[in-house]
Amino acid sequence: MGVTASELFQVLAAASAVASVYLTSREIQEVNKKISPELHISHSFFMYSAKIRHIKNMYRRLYPEGRIDRWRIVFQAAVLAFIALPAALYR
Repeated sequence: MGVTASELFQVLAAASAVASVYLTSREIQEVNKKISPELHISHSFFMYSAKIRHIKNMYRRLYPEGRIDRWRIVFQAAVLAFIALPAALYR
């Protein structure tokens, strides 16, 4: 039993999603290092868009040359690509 291309894309999408979640967590940790404890951002599994935007804005303000945000965007785009690519190829 081999692995089909569709299964491979699903695994790659899941791995990219895990990497994106990890990088978001790293962004929160880096921001929390530079702000006062009263303003710390809490970690949560589900984050609404306003919270993600707030994290992103604070990270860019505190780390103008930071790379974590760029890599997080790359992995988020990879998730979408690995989901959409099989749908486009195998319809």
